[in-house]
Amino acid sequence: MDVQPAVAIGVASDQGRQRTENQDSLAIPPPGLSPKELGEKGHLYLVADGIGGHQAGKTASDLVARRVVDEYYRQPPGDVAGALRRAIRIANAEVHRWAQEPGYEKMGTTIVAAVLHGNTLTVAHVGDSRAYLISRDQIQILTRDHTWVTEQIDGGILTQEQADRHAQRHVLTRSLGARPEVLVDLIHTSLRPGDQVLLCSDGLWEAVDLPEIEAAVRSGSPQQAARQLVALANEYGGPDNVTAVLVRPDLGPLSPPLPLPGMSTAGRLGQALVRVLPADTRERWPLLAAAALLVIVALACALALLLGGLPDGNGAPTAASSATPGAATALPGPATTASPGPTVAATVTPTVPADIQGRVSSTLPLAMRQEPRLSGALVAYLLSSSGVTVSCGVPGDAVDGNDTWYRVTVPGGGSGYVAARWIELEGVEPVAVPTCSE
Repeated sequence: MDVQPAVAIGVASDQGRQRTENQDSLAIPPPGLSPKELGEKGHLYLVADGIGGHQAGKTASDLVARRVVDEYYRQPPGDVAGALRRAIRIANAEVHRWAQEPGYEKMGTTIVAAVLHGNTLTVAHVGDSRAYLISRDQIQILTRDHTWVTEQIDGGILTQEQADRHAQRHVLTRSLGARPEVLVDLIHTSLRPGDQVLLCSDGLWEAVDLPEIEAAVRSGSPQQAARQLVALANEYGGPDNVTAVLVRPDLGPLSPPLPLPGMSTAGRLGQALVRVLPADTRERWPLLAAAALLVIVALACALALLLGGLPDGNGAPTAASSATPGAATALPGPATTASPGPTVAATVTPTVPADIQGRVSSTLPLAMRQEPRLSGALVAYLLSSSGVTVSCGVPGDAVDGNDTWYRVTVPGGGSGYVAARWIELEGVEPVAVPTCSE
């Protein structure tokens, strides 16, 4: 059984100042769970924001909150992501059946759910309820809203500033209950001591700016912070129902988590946050692992060759091990053997220019795709301020008037194409980026 960290939580929810009913729902781990169950399955938290009218919206969010928790803890342990996805899909099917009944035709709900298992965080979401990760020094949005304006931003049709003021900014492109099947976005990352996770409905992030959210989270206990967040939303007019669930695990010095089945290893803040791999990728996992091992071996061999004659700050070769008193000091020039005999010239490899470093400048997670097109298959979402390595540029779909895409790699090892519009290069101009040869 895995040992779970102690978790402090804060919850708060309010109908707001302009609504007559609170159609938000939330859930935390049921109190009847045993330590064994929590150790095997982790802690599940969620927020659901109902839509579809007076009765239908509340029914939908309540149903989903209860059903997801029940279904998640009912499934066998071992696959957190799979269990969470299945639980949400089961709840979606039930809401969709309800939506066929008279009076419930427009019934639906958003959901954002998070499972804390050891120091591993798995987030699932549909709609525009959000998850935030607050570390010791910054706050990051983990989810990407499933809204019409977000799609327009991705397509370069709207800027973020235009989207924030657009009349259609609340129109959802994905929700639970709208169709018999639903696509669930899943995100996986590791937590470190001091990290906190915030789940909330759009009534919070629409009303309260990101710096104020961060300040409130850091202001006191999780319960005090959750209440303060709701109070802030109401102070700014309370245009919508508002719900906040704040999770503060006491992690301590934990070892890095193992990748969950079917998941890629995600980065930390300032790195890429990689999505769950498709199911067919799981069958190729041993091949991928073998390929990764070969790459590691190749790098180790290259490093061993380099260590025999790496230049120091003055251009002289440096030995791989510490110098022994009395040993001869190597002079600048070709590497030679220590014993008497003919000089052996080292093979010189032409210098390859270092790859260009950059950072994601988008305030929202940036899609990394397999091709330089907006329709290209999604590889990962890169968080704001994530560091990337840019290898080359290539023409593609225009994004905000710029048709250049960069081929990039991220610290976790993933690679793909991102719109150059949202990459800030470090120390070089865009014209310095070479053209991709492929």
